[in-house]
Amino acid sequence: MKFSYNWLKELSGSKASSHKMAELLTLHSFEAKVSEKKGKDEILEIDILPNRSHEGFSHWGVARELEVLTNSKSKNSQLKFKESNRFNAKDFVSVKIQNPEGCPRYSAAMIDNVKVGPSPKWLKDRLENLGLNSVNNIVDITNYVMLEMGQPLHAFDADRIALDGNKPTIVIRNSKQGEIITTLDGIKRELPAGVLLISDVKKPLAIGGIKGGAGSEIKEKTKTIIIEAANFNSNLIRKEEKMLGLKTDASLRFGQGLSPDLTDKALKRAVCLIQKVAGGEAYKDFVDVYPKKLQPFRILFDVAKVEKFSGLGISKEEISKLLIKLGFEVYNINPYANIQTLVELAKKLVGSKYKYGASTMFDAPFIFDCSSLVRYLFRQIGIEVPPTPPNVAVRRTLEQAEMGKIVKIKDIEPGDLVFAKGSKPAFNEKFPKGIGHVGLYIGNGEVVHAAGEKINKVVRESLKSFLRRYQLRLVKRIIDKDMDKEFLLVISPTTRTDVSADVDLVEEIVRVKGYNNLKAQIPKHWLFSPEINENFSWQTLFGDILTGIGFDEVYNYAFIGSSEANTFFGGNSLNPIVLANPLSAQHSHLRPTLLVGLLKNAKDNLRFYDNFRIFEIGKVYNQKTKTPSLGENLSLAGVYVSQSKKESDGFYELKGFLDTFFEKLGITGLWYDDFEPHPSKASRLFWGQGFSAEIKIGNVGIGFMGKIDKWIVGKFDISKPVFAFEIDMPELLKKIRADYRYQEIPKYPAVERDISLLVPLYTKVDDIQQVIENSGGRLLANSDLIDMYVGDDMAEGKESMTFRLVFQSKERTLRDEEITKIMNKIIKAIKQKDWEVR
Repeated sequence: MKFSYNWLKELSGSKASSHKMAELLTLHSFEAKVSEKKGKDEILEIDILPNRSHEGFSHWGVARELEVLTNSKSKNSQLKFKESNRFNAKDFVSVKIQNPEGCPRYSAAMIDNVKVGPSPKWLKDRLENLGLNSVNNIVDITNYVMLEMGQPLHAFDADRIALDGNKPTIVIRNSKQGEIITTLDGIKRELPAGVLLISDVKKPLAIGGIKGGAGSEIKEKTKTIIIEAANFNSNLIRKEEKMLGLKTDASLRFGQGLSPDLTDKALKRAVCLIQKVAGGEAYKDFVDVYPKKLQPFRILFDVAKVEKFSGLGISKEEISKLLIKLGFEVYNINPYANIQTLVELAKKLVGSKYKYGASTMFDAPFIFDCSSLVRYLFRQIGIEVPPTPPNVAVRRTLEQAEMGKIVKIKDIEPGDLVFAKGSKPAFNEKFPKGIGHVGLYIGNGEVVHAAGEKINKVVRESLKSFLRRYQLRLVKRIIDKDMDKEFLLVISPTTRTDVSADVDLVEEIVRVKGYNNLKAQIPKHWLFSPEINENFSWQTLFGDILTGIGFDEVYNYAFIGSSEANTFFGGNSLNPIVLANPLSAQHSHLRPTLLVGLLKNAKDNLRFYDNFRIFEIGKVYNQKTKTPSLGENLSLAGVYVSQSKKESDGFYELKGFLDTFFEKLGITGLWYDDFEPHPSKASRLFWGQGFSAEIKIGNVGIGFMGKIDKWIVGKFDISKPVFAFEIDMPELLKKIRADYRYQEIPKYPAVERDISLLVPLYTKVDDIQQVIENSGGRLLANSDLIDMYVGDDMAEGKESMTFRLVFQSKERTLRDEEITKIMNKIIKAIKQKDWEVR
C-alpha cells in the first residue's frame, strides 16, 4: 500500500529520512521501502499484514508507530469545527438500520451552503501522488480522510435523497432480487437478493461499504450535503465484493475489519476540512446509530512474562510508558484485592436483559447470557475467560469450567463460579454428566446469574435455590491467593483487535524494543525430539519415490466449483460438501477426489508438453450420509499423458510406473483386478471402459488406475488419452505397516531372460504371470510385462506379449543349465494353456 513520506512525517513529528523511516518500520512494524519520488514528496510502499490492517491502512496508524519508534511527538489531526447554532442534524436527516449485523454503526453529518468546485493544489497533489484521481473538493476530502484515518466516507447530495415525511431518510437494508443500481463508474448493476444497500425510501443510493451510486452524487450545483461514516461487517463485505466482482479502496478496508469507533472521529475531520476548502455551515451534532457499542479487550498482565518469554529485562515503569505510547490504557491492579469489586458489579447488573448467545463485545453491559455475564465480570479486572460467540453459549460454559481449580461446595468463597447442569447441558470426556449453566457466588449464600427460560434476566438468588433448580456439577475458583500481587490491567484500543492476550502485549513490547536486542541464551529446560508424524513421513517417502521415477508434484486448492460438483458428482453417492461461506463460485465445494484438480493441471500442461507425469498428495472430503459430518481422507493420485499412439501403451506404461512405486515400498501381494466402471458408484466414476483396473493388495482394494473416460476428459477440453491413478492412503499405509520388510541385499548376481508369447486378444496379464510364476519356482525372483504388440502381420484375434524373467538365488550363483531347465518348465506350462511361445 502506498504512503506519503511528507504526510507521515507531518503526522508523526518524526525527523527521520524516508529511507530511515522505511528501515525502522521494516525492523519493528511493517515491511517497507521507498518506491518513487513524486515532486517534493517520496512514496513508501508498506506491506500491512492483515492482523494490523484495522489501523495500519491509514497514515494515522503508521504515524503512531513512527511516533513510538522515533520518540517523537505526533501532531493531532484537527477535529474541531464551527457548528451551527440554528440547526441540529437530527432534526433534518433520519437513519434507519434494518440490518444491524451488516452495519453495526452508521454516523452522518449535514453541511449546508457548500461551494462545490476544484480542489486546492495541496489536496490534489496528495491524492494523485497516492494513485487517486481528483473529482471535486467534497469527494476529494472524503478520500483524503480515508487515507489519513483509515475510515472510508461517502458524500450524498441531500436534495437528491427521498423524504420520509419531511426528512431525507437513509435506510440500511438488504437488496431485493433483481434490484438495479447504477454505480459511480457508470455501470448499471442488477443485484442478487441480500446485498447490503444504503438507500432512501425509494431507491438505492450506494452498495454498502463498496461503491457509491450515481443517483445522489455530488454535483457542481450541490449546496447541502450529507457525509456518511459507517461501519460494515467485514465477512459480508468480502463475500459481496467477490459476488459482485467489485473491489474498491473502501471494500479493501472494510473487508479487513474496522473499528466502529472510527466513524465519529473521521466525520469530525471531514467536516473540518470541508469548511476549510468548501465553506459551509455544519449542523449541530451528528446522527449516530450505534446500538451495540464495541467493548475493548481488558488484559491482566504480569510484567515478569516479558523476560520469561523473550529474555528482555524491562522495568514495569518502562513497560507501562511504552504501552501508553502505543495507545493502550494501563492501570495497576490486584485481582485478589478486587474480588469485592467483582461482586459489587455483579449486584449492579441484576435486572439486565437475557439473550441466549449474547456477546460480551457488542451486547454487554445491557444484555447477557450466563457465560457472557461471567466473561464480562471477570474482564473488568483483566481476567479473560473463554468467549461466547452467538449460538454456542452452552459449549462456552463447558470451556469456562476448564479454568481455575476445583473447590468443595462447603469451602465456596465470593468470586467463585458455580457450574450446574442447566436445561441445555453440553458434554465431553471430562464432564460426562454435562454442564450448561454458570453463576457467580457473591457471598452470604447468594448467586448472581443470567437466567433464561421464563425469567429472562440477570437475577440474584440463594445458592440453595440455584442448586435445586439447576443441579450442581462443580465449583471453580478463578482468583486464588497466588494472585494477591500487583498486575497491570491493560485495555486495548478498539482499533487493535489483534491484541487480546498477555502474549500479544509481550510481542508488542519486544518488537518496539527491537528483535535485534534479544540475546542468545541456552535453554533452561531439557529439549526433546518432537513426536514423529508418521503420515507426513510416509507422504515424503511417496513423493520422493514418484519424483524419482519421473513424476512432478503439484499442489491444488482443496475446493471445486459448483458447476464441477453438479457435472461430475450430481446424482451419485459421493455427495460433495458445500461450503457455507465460499470465497467464490469456483471454490464452493470441498473436493471429493484429487482427479478434478489434476485434470485441470493436465489441460494446462498440454499447451506446452506432449507427455508428462504429475501427482498430488492431499485430503479429499465426502459426505456419504445426510448428516452434516465431514468425511476426511488422505489420497494419492497421479495423471500420465503418453506420447505413444496406442492407447494400450499408456495403460501398461502407467502400470509399470505403479509397479516400480509399490516395489520400492516393499509391497507384496500386489495385483490388478478387473472392474466395471459405473457412474452410480462414485469411486469408479472417472474410469473408462476397457483400460481400467482396481489396484489390490491381497484381497483389499486400495485404489483404481486406468484410462480416464472420454466424456470426462471432454469436459476439460482435452483431446488426448489421459491415464490416471488414485490410491486410498490409509488403506495403503495399513498394508505397508503390515508388509514392509527389510531384507539383505543379494550377494549373488541376477540373470534375466525374456520370453514372448502369442495369446488371444484381451488375455489378462495376471493370468499369464500366474502360470509363469507357479512353474518358475523359488529361483524366479520376478516377472514383468515389458512389451505388447498388435498389428496387421499378427494372426487375427491374437496379440504378442513379452515378459522379462529375473532369476536369482540367495545362496549361490546360478548356472545356465539350471535356468534353461526352469525356462523349459515354464514353456511347457504355457503351451498347456494353448498359448504359443514365439
